[in-house]
Amino acid sequence: MFHTVSPLSNTKQTPKQTPDMKRLTVKSIENLKLDTSIAEQVKGKGSGTLFFKNRNGVIEAYYRYYHNKVRVMLKIGLFKVGNGSGFSLSDIREKALEYSQIKLQHPNLKEHFEYQEQQKIIQQKVLDSSGNFKEMLDSYINTLTNERTNKNVVHLFNHDIWEPFPELKLKKPADVDENDIIIILKKVFDRGVTTSGNRLRSYLSAAFNNAIKSTNDPLKQDKRFNVQRNPVMNIPKQPQFERIVERSLSREEVRHFFKHIDETKDVSFMVASLLKFLFYIGGQRPLQVLREGWDSYDYRKNTLLITDTKGRSGKREYLTPLTPKALDILNELPTHEMDFPFTTIGKVPLRIETLLKAIKKYCHQFEVESFTPRDIRRTVKNLMIDAGVNRESRNLIQNHGLTGIDFKHYDKHDHLPEKIAGMAKYDRFLDSILNDETDNVVQLITA
Repeated sequence: MFHTVSPLSNTKQTPKQTPDMKRLTVKSIENLKLDTSIAEQVKGKGSGTLFFKNRNGVIEAYYRYYHNKVRVMLKIGLFKVGNGSGFSLSDIREKALEYSQIKLQHPNLKEHFEYQEQQKIIQQKVLDSSGNFKEMLDSYINTLTNERTNKNVVHLFNHDIWEPFPELKLKKPADVDENDIIIILKKVFDRGVTTSGNRLRSYLSAAFNNAIKSTNDPLKQDKRFNVQRNPVMNIPKQPQFERIVERSLSREEVRHFFKHIDETKDVSFMVASLLKFLFYIGGQRPLQVLREGWDSYDYRKNTLLITDTKGRSGKREYLTPLTPKALDILNELPTHEMDFPFTTIGKVPLRIETLLKAIKKYCHQFEVESFTPRDIRRTVKNLMIDAGVNRESRNLIQNHGLTGIDFKHYDKHDHLPEKIAGMAKYDRFLDSILNDETDNVVQLITA
């Protein structure tokens, strides 16, 4: 390995005009006596001198030049004598010539080399403090506030990345390219998993975007990932694998559901009550309703306080009016001494999967087109439209994000009166559907 800076550097003296130095031979260098030196001119006018010195029986080679009338010695390395260690004369001459050429662009050669060494140290420190691909994905997972989404992402990353491709864990995120992502996704699609493949692509893209943001954020104190581009962006989403969810129950289907869900085999009273309850409270998101304990129900105001963790704005709370039919369902539940209204063991609420299975059993038993708990929300929205509930009230009831600067920055009101009025109109319409009287009610609403 060639060395750069010599301990003999920076001797203050004026460069002397010397005649052309003779070209050295291996023998003349080997015959150097202790503490003596010998030199030859490096090719090119003013290009410096190749300098050899016998120091304690070891011959050292230097590149010598002048900068601002100061002599500077840069150590090249040891001169090889016989079978000993060191560099040959030709290798040393080549390195001296290289130094002389660099000096044309950087006259203060020593300072230039010291700067390069400092940059190497800085770059190594950056590399040492930077996270790997596994840590990058873990950092993204830590940003997910929705518990269900968090668990889903953890499962996908473990099952579809770390288990089949453990070698990617320690790879630097900046070194992960399109080919790596394609291999990951192709393995998922090849085994017939379609929609989840698109979801995995979406989560990976979000993880890279999160890493880019943290890399460029001067206030971030955690690991840097040194990511400047998102390799997922160039990989297309597979639209043919996206299921278009637009199922909405007709009035007849709603009437049939209320009439027969209690008669469905292997569907408990508790589960049937919850499914009807979702209709009566304006189609709130099932998972959010399930998470709320009895302490979220206010019988004085007849409201349910729901904590919404969906979206990027973090947690927010909103009130949902409880209609008389919703209160009737709650009063009939045998769980008032437990933590949650809709539960079987008291300590934890029903699982969303239980609702999915119940609806599936109902659809199979009564030969009804399949739907999901999410479709109840869409159905209720359409029924509200038919009932004449205005758009703003519908959005308030279902906690859709209201647009406009007034709502975003100044409107912190719970809008309970507007919700109650809208829910009352919807409740009358739903009751007319269940009693097969919708035509008369629609005429009254629109009159």
